[in-house]
Amino acid sequence: MRNSGIIVFAICLVLCCGVSWISWDRLSTARAEHVSVIDQRARLAEQVRRWQVLSEQQPDTLFGQRPEADFEQRITATINGAGLPRGARYASSVYADREHRDKNRQPTGMREQTASVEIANLSPSQVGRFLSYWQEEQSLWVPTQIRLTHDQRTENNYTLHLECVAVYHGQGGDPL
Repeated sequence: MRNSGIIVFAICLVLCCGVSWISWDRLSTARAEHVSVIDQRARLAEQVRRWQVLSEQQPDTLFGQRPEADFEQRITATINGAGLPRGARYASSVYADREHRDKNRQPTGMREQTASVEIANLSPSQVGRFLSYWQEEQSLWVPTQIRLTHDQRTENNYTLHLECVAVYHGQGGDPL
C-alpha cells in the first residue's frame, strides 16, 4: 500500500514537472514573439515617420536644364546606395513637363517635371532603406505619392511605386 502511494506521488511529480516545463517553454516562446512584435512595431513607426517627412518635403528648385535626363541615374544611385541587390529591376517613366503654378493656380515662372518609378520584390526593410536614401540624397525629386502593393508571389515582399516632382526655372518645355 505504501509503495502504491509512492508510485502515485512519483507519477504526479513527473506530470507536474512535465506540465511546468511545457508551460515555461510556451511562456518563453510567447515572450520572444512579444519582443519581436515590439521591435517590428518600432521599425514600422520609424518607417512611417520617414515616409511622413518625405511626403511633407517641398521641392528644391533646379537652375538650368530639365531634370529628366538624370532620373534613371538617380534611381540606380539610390538602389546602390540603399544596398539593394545590384540586379534590382525597376520601371520608370518621365512625363512631359508643364508650367508650375502656386496654390492659387497662378503661374510662377517655373516648370515642373514629374516622374515615377516602380520597383518590385522588395522586403519591408529594403523599402525603408530605399526611401531613406532617396530622402537624404535625391532632394530634387520630391515624392508626391508612395504606394506599396503586396506581391502575391512571395509572402513578405512588396512593389514600391514612387511618384515624384522636380521644379526648375525655365520657359516652355525647352532647357535653359
